Amino acid sequence: MFFLFLLLFLLSETKPKIEAKLTSIPPKIDGNIESIWQTGDSAKNFIQQLPDEGKPASESTTVYLLYDSDNLYVAFRCYCRNLQEINRQVVPRDNTEGDRVGFILDTFDDQNTAYYFIVNASAVQSDYYVSSDFRSWDKSWDGVWYSEAKLTDYGYCVEFQIPFRAIRYKPGISEWGINFARYITVNGERVHWAMQPRQGFRVSLSGRLHGIKPGVKGTNLEIYPVGLCRYEQKDKITIRPEAGLDVSWSLGTASTFQLTANPDFAQIEADPSQINLSKYELWYPERRPFFIEDAELFSLNGIQTFYSRRIGRPLITRQAVPIIAGAKLVAKFKRTDIGFLNALCQKVNYEPDSIVYTEPLSYFGVLRLRQHILKNSNLGLLYATKLNEDSSNSSLSFDGVFQHQDLAINAQTAYSEFKSSDKEMRGWAQCYQINYEGEKFSWAGEFSYLPEDFDVSGIGFVNRKGMFWWSDFGPNFYNLGSFRSLSLRASISGGKEVGEEVNRFGTGFGLSLEYDNKWGNWIGFGYIRDHEMELTFNQYSTDLSFWTDESKPLSISTGFYGTNKSYNYRRNYFAPYANLFLETGWQINPSFKSWLGINSTVEWDTVGKVEAVGWILHPTFRYALTKDLHLRIYSELNLDTKIHYLNLLISYNFRPKSWIYLAFNESRDDSESKFKLFERIAVVKIKYLFFF
Repeated sequence: MFFLFLLLFLLSETKPKIEAKLTSIPPKIDGNIESIWQTGDSAKNFIQQLPDEGKPASESTTVYLLYDSDNLYVAFRCYCRNLQEINRQVVPRDNTEGDRVGFILDTFDDQNTAYYFIVNASAVQSDYYVSSDFRSWDKSWDGVWYSEAKLTDYGYCVEFQIPFRAIRYKPGISEWGINFARYITVNGERVHWAMQPRQGFRVSLSGRLHGIKPGVKGTNLEIYPVGLCRYEQKDKITIRPEAGLDVSWSLGTASTFQLTANPDFAQIEADPSQINLSKYELWYPERRPFFIEDAELFSLNGIQTFYSRRIGRPLITRQAVPIIAGAKLVAKFKRTDIGFLNALCQKVNYEPDSIVYTEPLSYFGVLRLRQHILKNSNLGLLYATKLNEDSSNSSLSFDGVFQHQDLAINAQTAYSEFKSSDKEMRGWAQCYQINYEGEKFSWAGEFSYLPEDFDVSGIGFVNRKGMFWWSDFGPNFYNLGSFRSLSLRASISGGKEVGEEVNRFGTGFGLSLEYDNKWGNWIGFGYIRDHEMELTFNQYSTDLSFWTDESKPLSISTGFYGTNKSYNYRRNYFAPYANLFLETGWQINPSFKSWLGINSTVEWDTVGKVEAVGWILHPTFRYALTKDLHLRIYSELNLDTKIHYLNLLISYNFRPKSWIYLAFNESRDDSESKFKLFERIAVVKIKYLFFF
């Protein structure tokens, strides 16, 4: 026992330390590091995480830290031997692109959660709230803080001002966890003040900030009145003003209440279309800010018994079910997390193909409890329900996560209940996962069982039922000649879907390569003894992809997947098919970037003749007039469905968390070669923050 305590003591002593020095003269946040910064403590001698773990950084970095009763101040002085190699990108907020610096603050000193503040060489801000020792992060978290960046004759400088009232912290402690980071784009180098392993960043490996004594706390009340004017043209033209309200109130040191009334998501980019030849539902990520924030607490790693896209879901007519109001409360105590989410969705009548359907008035409710145990592990419960006059759908899930360094083990059991006037179903499901991310070897595996009576279709996401298992494993190598990294992967899988009497079995092999020039490729081959439509058959597949350095002015990413035989549910026969994708990016200057994405699906018939080639094109343009004023043009040319889409968005972040949006959306139907207008919507939206 003595030697264990001695080892822990020695490990704790290896963490670098920085002292919080109180200043009576606050530094000016303008990107120029004036003499006042020299009175603060500093951090130097950064260490590589990538590409050469443990080696000194190739470029010198000095960080200064000060504080007063109201703010924490941090300044980075970044040296560059070749100023022409500084990658400057003027991108929208929360886009971490180009050369950049940042730091994390573990304000509860729990070695598990932290705030992460980032600024790139063009002064663009990003911020996140991270949890589970940086295994999860909330990109939607936006704080009220200030920064500036400037180019110099030796490199560039970045200054931060973090108001204490904009973050939450544990009262009564004078030590926080802290770490500083810098990303050098030209050679893909990621360096830290407190060393981090190449497998991933860890809050628990941060350095120590001593002597921090914040002198102020805010009420943390944020009120966002939203006003907008909407123009719609479909069968007729309508123009109407609308208003909404968002409220966020941090109750105490670690609890937040959020309210949204009549929310509008006109600024959110549409989901890209996909060609689906299978019988399974497609999964789309959440994009709406109200549901993204704190989404980590309501998410499960195994069976998704709650899927927030069910709230305000899109109908077959492309319109979304309006959300009348939503409320969310998240309380995080010392070792316990509690979350409540409620939403009420409006009754809607819609008419696809001249048949009137009704989406009834529906209530959604979610309860989440999570108890942290050991160092970075937890036990949890999640209850979700959807209620309306036609049916009810509920689920109760128990989950546990054990995490230790590079190992994570997840276990979950879930119960579901569905009731309607003509159907009633109840079922239990299980899921177990293991993931080991070592430096030289990695291994992942999963076993799941979902019976036919398990139904979460109204509140969750399950696209297939049955018993399934898979395992993926292989060695990792680094810095071998011209290879930055090389990973060999082998996999085996099996299972049996509900309604089938034959077990499936599959195996595969893959090779992942990343070169010194940051190009890379993947080569994979697979075999499955599959079963569809009462027929057992052998399926062989090839999976290839290739990409270049995305930080260069011109970048390319392309890939191919093909199989010799699969059941085509769109055409109702067995035949080969292939998917191809290509995306090119062109950074014309730091402010202007364009992309062209191309997706193609090739379908063969039963005798090997090409039946159809479906194309979906996504030309996209992004232009920054300033770092706070952006133009985005996103379009979709769908040559498969003949429905084409155009989105134009002008966004102006005129003060922290306050925005003006001008959004224009148009859909056209080219199925009869008439390019007929399907829908046109234009919205002017203003969102203003009152921060107390």
